[in-house]
Amino acid sequence: GGRAARTVSVPDFMIGRRPPPGGRSWTVVRWNVDAEGRTTAVQTLGSSGDADLDREARRAISETVLRPGAPLTGCVFNFNRVGETLTPPDLPPREEDPQQSCPADISDRLRLNIAPARFPPAFAKRRIEGWALVRFDLATWGQTGAIEVIDAQPSAVFGEDASQLIASARAEPALTGAVRCVLPIRYRLPDAGGTAVEIATD
Repeated sequence: GGRAARTVSVPDFMIGRRPPPGGRSWTVVRWNVDAEGRTTAVQTLGSSGDADLDREARRAISETVLRPGAPLTGCVFNFNRVGETLTPPDLPPREEDPQQSCPADISDRLRLNIAPARFPPAFAKRRIEGWALVRFDLATWGQTGAIEVIDAQPSAVFGEDASQLIASARAEPALTGAVRCVLPIRYRLPDAGGTAVEIATD
């Protein structure tokens, strides 16, 4: 309603039991604001069942005070919290490929379009990491081709993104190309809150 806040209170997300790794809990709060800026009729509109988060959200809204102005009704906001980072299963042992001809420095030669926006959003929100094994060829002029996802965990979504990542990669031209190279791409999130994303190849 265009009314500035005088006092803002936020939930303590550490109270109670956090969701399990990879899990997420949420709560939606509705309230009114009187002419003096005090919140009234604070209630939980919807919830995933996290009673501690529900209670903390209502407390935070109840303690928030706006500057005086026209009364407001039906204000709505949602809060959520996630569990610890869920790591994927270990990479499977690498199988020998008699048709493979892949220089040892292939991962260093490739220029990958690595950016935070590449991390699959649905998994980033729930702090679920993943990996993909991708096989590809590299032409002498530096373009990738014959891209194939061997495996991806915990979802095929990581394989789809890794395939696009390799398709957009380029390398400096060389006298020889590479055939049936296999590159593991790990999607890692930071240990604490933030949006930085590491896509590690090793």
